[in-house]
Parts: sequence; structure tokens; C-alpha cells
Amino acid sequence: MKPFLALFIALWIATPARADPATGIPYIVDGDSVSLPFRLFGIDAPELYQTCQTRAGRCDPCGKRAQVALKTLTGKARTIRCERTGTMISGRVIAVCFAGQVDIGKAMLSRGWAVIYRRHLSQVPELASSYIAAEAEAKAEARGIWAGEFIRPERWRRGDRLPGCE
Repeated sequence: MKPFLALFIALWIATPARADPATGIPYIVDGDSVSLPFRLFGIDAPELYQTCQTRAGRCDPCGKRAQVALKTLTGKARTIRCERTGTMISGRVIAVCFAGQVDIGKAMLSRGWAVIYRRHLSQVPELASSYIAAEAEAKAEARGIWAGEFIRPERWRRGDRLPGCE
């Protein structure tokens, strides 16, 4: 099974951007990564061990909660469909992924478990406005990480931390 999976991944990665979609049963790594491995287009979620702060001042494991939110969106053994949009400098594949008809990245934004990752938006400009609107709505309604204070995931990866939480 492993050689077949490796061959499938190698062939899929070698195909041009926006080629036929790939499907599979996802393994959820964290709030913005699924197995094979894809980076979800247009979003950046808290890292797995990142903490945020609630309005009451308590530390909250928002990275783990983002992972749970992504698992909930994809279902325990549900097949997802991903369309490659590009490749990061690291070689990681960026893709728009769907659970049924649900755009998983946009759903993570609307639930407040991710922020816009603007570097990706130019790859699929037709999705940019709906992703931006989804984030704005989550922020206005204080959903997910917007319900308290947090360090943007990109800054957290560079070492910035919330005082008293990490």
C-alpha cells in the first residue's frame, strides 16, 4: 500500500496546477494541513501547540482547537477532493480542498479558526473576495480565535508569543 500511495503522490505532485482533482481520506495534521500533504489554500491557522487568550484572560489551546475544527469539517473517514493551486517555496503543495461541496479553507475562515494567508490569494483570484468576506464575518462575530487575543500564526512561527500563555 505504501509504494502505491507514494507513486500516487509523486504523480499527483508532478501534474500542472489546477489539474484534475485528487481525492482521498484525510489525516488531519493541524488546522491548515491535511495528509498527502496539502497546505489549504488561502488560510493560515494557529499551529498545533499555539495558545490564544480568551476574553476572560485564560490561555486557550487554539492550535488544537483549530485541528479539531478541521477534523469536524472533514468528518472522521470522509473523502475530500483537492485541486492544486500552486507550490510553496518549501515544495509543499497548496490546494483548495472540498468536503462534499464545502470549501474547507473558507469554512475554517468563517468559523474563525484561521486567518487569511494573503500570499496564496493571487493564485486563485476568483476566491479572494469570498475568503476575505468569510474572515471579516468571523472577526465581526468574534468566532473562534477572534473571540479573544492571538498572535497571527505567521508571527507565532517566527517566535512571537502572548505574554503569560506560552
